[in-house]
Amino acid sequence: MMISFNTKITFSKITFNTKKHINTMRKHTRRAASEYHEERNRDLLRVYKQALLRKDLTQHDEILKATVMTPAQRFYVSEERAVRVVNQWLAKQCSSKMLPMQRMMYAEIVRRVKALRRQRPNERINRLVWEVIAQPAPRFYLTEKSAYVILRKIKKR
Repeated sequence: MMISFNTKITFSKITFNTKKHINTMRKHTRRAASEYHEERNRDLLRVYKQALLRKDLTQHDEILKATVMTPAQRFYVSEERAVRVVNQWLAKQCSSKMLPMQRMMYAEIVRRVKALRRQRPNERINRLVWEVIAQPAPRFYLTEKSAYVILRKIKKR
């Protein structure tokens, strides 16, 4: 079953209409909130506001794409989760159920961990992972749709 509705959204100087479709039959899973949830939201909003000021971006889709493609201040994932996933990937047991953005993020984390491991082979994996996820990330590992939803929630507050 599909439900459609129109909304009018205003972000700073840009107003646009959007038609949203919600698939009510889709199973929703509750995901654990990251301990970096608020920090990620502040960073995302900061980058979004910078994208709004760019003269070359006129469409909201372009602004959202530029926002998620901008480097993030860190990898927004908990240390415990990152260590678990990196250990699984290093043991060649990565999950096939992982979402594409998550897979992309963990692939980058694993790549960096392997590079650090070559430099410091005696260092524990936990410490290497903690060091990597505190580094700037090459992008926000969010879809434009997810960024839109997060920004709408921030705006409601």
